[in-house]
Amino acid sequence: MQKTNIMRNASIYIIPLLLISFSSVFSNERGSLFVRNYLAKEYKAHVQNWAVGQDSRGIMYFGNSDGLLEYDGVNWRLIPLPSREWVRSLDIDSAGRIWVGGSNEFGYVEQSSEKGMEYISLVDLVPADAKPFFDIWETIIINDDVFFRATNHLFRYSNGKLYTWKSSSGFGTSFVVNNTLFVSSIAEGLQYLKGNVLKKAPQWDVFAHDPIRLAKTYNNTVAFIGTASKGFAYYSPFAHPDSCLSYINSSAASYYQKYHLKSEVQK
Repeated sequence: MQKTNIMRNASIYIIPLLLISFSSVFSNERGSLFVRNYLAKEYKAHVQNWAVGQDSRGIMYFGNSDGLLEYDGVNWRLIPLPSREWVRSLDIDSAGRIWVGGSNEFGYVEQSSEKGMEYISLVDLVPADAKPFFDIWETIIINDDVFFRATNHLFRYSNGKLYTWKSSSGFGTSFVVNNTLFVSSIAEGLQYLKGNVLKKAPQWDVFAHDPIRLAKTYNNTVAFIGTASKGFAYYSPFAHPDSCLSYINSSAASYYQKYHLKSEVQK
């Protein structure tokens, strides 16, 4: 399952990507991608959508400011969180369970024989000294563990237990390389989780001065990242420390820096 965080101010777009081979017969013809624009009045929820995911059946899920939106290609359904909290982030595991993060709320949605799709909150597991934790900006699944990243707290749900880490300076963009969670931090630059301990990652001090704004797992050993001032780079944390960071010379970097992009899609 591939996912990304997004925000749409007015509508949802579903765009089929078509690979078309043109012959000389059609050299004078022009075409365009088919775009279906779904207005908020059609899916009957808020105009803002923050995250998107797709399960193994092809059903789409959207993190909406009114809750979790489900779309099966024909019908829309809204699955609300308690107090109709927004869904900022989501991820879907191999069993089809949808893990979501909202405002002072996180948990999962699964199929119930009696109630259909039902939301189960995990907030009761959060210790009192970690409340309020506000928005969950990222939800990430690694094997059987689920991570929920807020601004000042990082939570891991594993085997029915919840583990918590706190950052006084704030956590930022997270990503996964070799089944290991990496999380950026204003004070620590970049850290990774080893067991139950956050450790400084290779080149951590570089990112302390040039924060990571976006990151995407490129393959099992490399992440594609975008930093605030130097643009795009490949980061290979398990390579030799002197060669683990390789900046990319790209004309798109200036656009990214100008418009402060924070999301990405891997094709």
